Amino acid sequence: MSTAIATVALVVAALLTAACVVLLLQIRSLRARAVALDAKVAALVPAPPLPPELAATFGSGQRRLLAVEILNPIELATAKSSAAKLLGAVRPALLTKVVYDQAAKQVVDQLESEGVLADVRVHAAR
Repeated sequence: MSTAIATVALVVAALLTAACVVLLLQIRSLRARAVALDAKVAALVPAPPLPPELAATFGSGQRRLLAVEILNPIELATAKSSAAKLLGAVRPALLTKVVYDQAAKQVVDQLESEGVLADVRVHAAR
């Protein structure tokens, strides 16, 4: 009877030893991954601060901001409307404002169609 108990105890001890070895290997692997991730984090460049006019609106912390600058607003407008050529020649700032407002509306519509709730605003740089 005592040899049976000793045998069972030996098997249990062997299983526990094997489990400990597996766990130690996993811990070693996780430590190596943590060191690699620390190196990647250290290499990251912090994002530049928000412009003052946006910092007042969005503040700092966990909120994220996606900025889009339209590089060819006059070209976009003139491609869609012949009247935009005249307006672009006379009032390019007004035409650019109209293009941005229309783009913001299109972004809202597209995001809503995808089920995304977003606050889309047009900010003018100073």
